[in-house]
Amino acid sequence: GSGTINKFTTNTLVMTNANSFDGSIYVNEGVLSGTSGSGTAFGTAAIYLGNTSGTGNSTIQFAGQTYGNAITVQAGSSNNALTMIAGAGGTTTLTGGMTLNKAVTLDSTSGTLTFSTTGITGSSTIYVTNSAVTPIPTSHRINLNVANAGYTGSAVVLSNGTLRITTGAGLSSNNTVQLNSGGLLEVNTGTATIGGLND
Repeated sequence: GSGTINKFTTNTLVMTNANSFDGSIYVNEGVLSGTSGSGTAFGTAAIYLGNTSGTGNSTIQFAGQTYGNAITVQAGSSNNALTMIAGAGGTTTLTGGMTLNKAVTLDSTSGTLTFSTTGITGSSTIYVTNSAVTPIPTSHRINLNVANAGYTGSAVVLSNGTLRITTGAGLSSNNTVQLNSGGLLEVNTGTATIGGLND
């Protein structure tokens, strides 16, 4: 059914099995974790990552499945960290799009996180990391497998992070990429254009 889930406090809310919930989920603080084998742990709900005020950290933990949820990264206080973590056991694919109103960290520590079907919009920074695994497994990446014409922000590839562009419009002249020491940018398409490359 529809309605709203508001998650507060620093603990973890685990949603299991297949759910038909089609309302909204607000991850104001703590971790939202989906463990359904079908990718419908969150139903078809719109997910809002982060609060619009305060200093709490918010995280979505996926489970190596395909998720159709639309995700909005909220514009909150300057002190909170907002993170999306790829699920273990393969590739997590996000097809519902992501709207960025604040910077977000995409973490491939447990597998690959792929954006497909619906693009990223907004102008905030994307940080790409692999927080736990050294050296970087080739199967642990952040994949941009969809055109992101509505995205005008920058990508920062942190140490151990891998950002892979698998379509020419994954990034554009509106985007710059900063490669920190140990970061990797892979271009797996015929032609790709970016606005600048920095270290």
